[in-house]
Amino acid sequence: MASPLSFATNGYFTHGKSIIEKAQSGAGIAQVNTNFGLNLNPAQINSSEQVSGFEIGTVLFSPSREYSVTGQPSVPVGTFCGNQCPFSIGNGSQTITSDNELFLIPQFGVRYQLDDVSHVNFSFFANGGMNSEYEGGSAQLAPEGTSIKLDGTFGDDTTGVDLAQIFTVLTYSRNLFNDNLAIGASVFYAYQQIEIKGLKNFAGFSTNPMALSEEGLDSSNGIGWRLGGQYKVTSTFNVAATYQAKVSMSRFDNYAGLFAQQGKFDIPSSWTLGLAYKTSQKSELLFDFQTINYSEVASVANSISQLTNGSCMPTPQGGVGVGCLGGDQGAGFGWQDMDIYKLAYKVDYSEQLTLRVGVSKTEQPIAKQEVLFAILTPAVIEYHYTLGASYQLASKNYLHLSLMYAPENSLSDQNNFDPNQEITVAMSQLELGFSYQARW
Repeated sequence: MASPLSFATNGYFTHGKSIIEKAQSGAGIAQVNTNFGLNLNPAQINSSEQVSGFEIGTVLFSPSREYSVTGQPSVPVGTFCGNQCPFSIGNGSQTITSDNELFLIPQFGVRYQLDDVSHVNFSFFANGGMNSEYEGGSAQLAPEGTSIKLDGTFGDDTTGVDLAQIFTVLTYSRNLFNDNLAIGASVFYAYQQIEIKGLKNFAGFSTNPMALSEEGLDSSNGIGWRLGGQYKVTSTFNVAATYQAKVSMSRFDNYAGLFAQQGKFDIPSSWTLGLAYKTSQKSELLFDFQTINYSEVASVANSISQLTNGSCMPTPQGGVGVGCLGGDQGAGFGWQDMDIYKLAYKVDYSEQLTLRVGVSKTEQPIAKQEVLFAILTPAVIEYHYTLGASYQLASKNYLHLSLMYAPENSLSDQNNFDPNQEITVAMSQLELGFSYQARW
């Protein structure tokens, strides 16, 4: 069921897990529902209808990613420029669009009601991931007063990264205090798969040039946990919180010369606070605030400036210094922590039909001075607009739909290896999700 994934979509965290959450911009951890293990919050106060059942669905995700370059390549001064040699992208002006613009992302959840106050869930879903693939483009290297033009974004033909993350989750939730409080815990197995292309010209900056690029598919795995709580303050007002700990993943050995700490690519911790207020018997207003701590993961958070500030000295045999690619403090993608605000509204239009709408706002995690590696990971989305519906097909059978649009956002700054050039990366997104749910 695993498939290549693209930036989905707060950094590489999905904006919502279940189709219901996706239709609500990801909001809903304080909402009473039965999403069968596909909720962000493992704690769920049981609704008046105690049910078991399953839900199966898929998401069609379509991102548009591109980069553009303006400015003529610099001309090196003198016959030796060391680690200050210009590394230019393109030749004056070019725009390159990434291939692969449609991704199929599956999800599945099953719930079993143990008794009146507790249930267990098993679920399978994709958290998100990264994908870019740039055909064409060119780069110009200028070592020791020469000028070498090569095909490909970084002068190494097709360039991109393909990361998939898959989660298998077991959850237990229990009600307390006359069903006014729910607590829950999840334990999950996380699996990552990655392939990198087009970076061989950074070999001089790598602690392990033979494990930098074009090393095929590699995988890593780890075990993580999540805790959650949901509290009914009044008959119309719920509050909730959830926390997921950082997951220590095994190393990507094939790319130990790219990712910091010899190939470590952990999953950062995150936490969410949520509110749910029933504005009427048939409508509800939802608000969530989420933080994703990308700064905990060195390979994601460390700056590319490690390659130019003296922390790494390039040699023909590879880089020397703690800041080199793959090093203990090795250069990375320069991502910062993300704070995400999610607001949604749902209304029971009829006994069979529920309508949902939502919006989320964040600041994209990439500092502008990290723009060169942002070509690989252009996760610059800041707004998500969503809508969706749930329709009761028959007794205890439901169809859930969601639609998400993330308008284009961009990031621009000078080329880290050629100040004469400005690089701009941009992205927009569309997503359609649907699932079938059966209860018994």
